[in-house]
Amino acid sequence: MKSLIKLIIRNQPIWMVLVMLVTIFLLSCENEEVFQDYTELNQTQTTEDNEQPTTNQETNQPPTAIAGSDQAFTLPKNSTLLDGSASSDPDGIIAFNWTKIEGPDSFSIINETSAITIIEDLEEGVYQFELKVTNSKGLIAMDSVKVGVFQPTSPNPTTNNTPSFCDNSNRPQVFAQLTPLGSLSKSRVGYAVASTDTKILFSGGLWTSECSECWGSSRVDIYDTATQEWS
Repeated sequence: MKSLIKLIIRNQPIWMVLVMLVTIFLLSCENEEVFQDYTELNQTQTTEDNEQPTTNQETNQPPTAIAGSDQAFTLPKNSTLLDGSASSDPDGIIAFNWTKIEGPDSFSIINETSAITIIEDLEEGVYQFELKVTNSKGLIAMDSVKVGVFQPTSPNPTTNNTPSFCDNSNRPQVFAQLTPLGSLSKSRVGYAVASTDTKILFSGGLWTSECSECWGSSRVDIYDTATQEWS
């Protein structure tokens, strides 16, 4: 570069040399500014590229609805309590709502928007009530409970998780023979019986012939099934 400038200076008049030197200086300054602007722009773009987008990691969860355990009872009782107070949510539950989704037409919900309410005017059949809870963010959850109402004289088979009572009509018969073990130390009635390992204990009771202990006895008799002896 310096050799080229010297060559230009030797072959040109002085005024033209000055013009050329000024032009070279200006071009040099302009290139330097352009390079500086490009460097700053590139640094800004790199910084923007390295910035990670921020996300809201706090996600709201729906509430937990708990309508309570299934119920069963017999007429003439025709009302019961529905309890959804075990439902929960970290943000707080702002609304409860009970509705009937299955069952006979006859029913009445005293307070549909209460966590705990009474249902009445029930008739024979199996009802299903649904509880819907809403939290402060507008999210909802649902749970249901079954209520079985039966006639006291009719057994109720359990189908599809329907509440029912114990039906003994189909239980097998067991035939047993009683073997006398002996006699109590004193004849009495109404005593308590308990057993452990090989011992059978007979305690208390009422005398059958002596009025001196008509109101109860403190006598205890123990029978050992292994030795077949009383104590």
